[in-house]
Amino acid sequence: MEAPIAQASSLSTMPGGQPALGLESGQGKPVVLQRGTSQSFKAQPGAKYRLVQLGDEGKPQKLDDLLARKKGNALELRHADGTIVEIEDFYTVCKGPEA
Repeated sequence: MEAPIAQASSLSTMPGGQPALGLESGQGKPVVLQRGTSQSFKAQPGAKYRLVQLGDEGKPQKLDDLLARKKGNALELRHADGTIVEIEDFYTVCKGPEA
């Protein structure tokens, strides 16, 4: 399931006042994620992914309590609040130069 929810400039807190989470790819503004859900995205060549908390005005901040793991050819990012992000084909599309 591909699920871009909103761009960071339009949402920095979730209902209830909790800061929003975002997925950065280094290619534009972070995609705002719905906390506590599982979401999948297709890997993009040249992208550098990072799960962040969106602070004031959508400015990304470092997150703690993250787990990253390889799941087949996908990269799975898990946050302590139950949010799961799967980057499909990450290890195929985003691999670096061969040594």
